[in-house]
Amino acid sequence: MRSDSLDLRERSVQAVRDGVAQAEVARQFRVSLATVERYWRRDREGQALGAPPNRGSPPRVLGPQQHAVLLRQLQAHPDLTLAEHAAVWRDAQGVVSISTIARRIRALGWARKKDDSSR
Repeated sequence: MRSDSLDLRERSVQAVRDGVAQAEVARQFRVSLATVERYWRRDREGQALGAPPNRGSPPRVLGPQQHAVLLRQLQAHPDLTLAEHAAVWRDAQGVVSISTIARRIRALGWARKKDDSSR
């Protein structure tokens, strides 16, 4: 969803200041009444009319700086399952989900090679 331009926001607030009914401003600028009310409220409260900043995605649980640590763990324990790798990681580094371990292993391009003795 794209946000309205700052110019449109300022013009709609100015129209309300000039005494035009909010419903009329909404029709004139082809926005919803709730949008006009929100811009007007933000202006009255002294808040900026610009679009709020993009919050982005949450930080990664296992960032790139920890890939080398995980790779060493995978090389040291090649026969462990994902759940066992998550448990080893939890004991050494902190809590992490099995899904996170699986995604990081995939990102590393590491393929599990089963030991013939474990079959």
